[in-house]
Amino acid sequence: MNRKGVVYDAGRVMFFAWRPDCHPDLVRRELEIVAGDLHCAAVKISGRDTGRLLHAGEIAAELGMEV
Repeated sequence: MNRKGVVYDAGRVMFFAWRPDCHPDLVRRELEIVAGDLHCAAVKISGRDTGRLLHAGEIAAELGMEV
């Protein structure tokens, strides 16, 4: 199967927090861009905070993306 997708960073920590603030509206807008403008059907979500991972995954699923 051939899929087009990206890795979405929901907040990794390597020496410092890459994304100390993660606003739900921003996550939705970024994933809308990935799905709509970049025409990606799949997304791999990375991060440490399970709440952020779950939230981003739910949004991606709502947008019809494979998570």
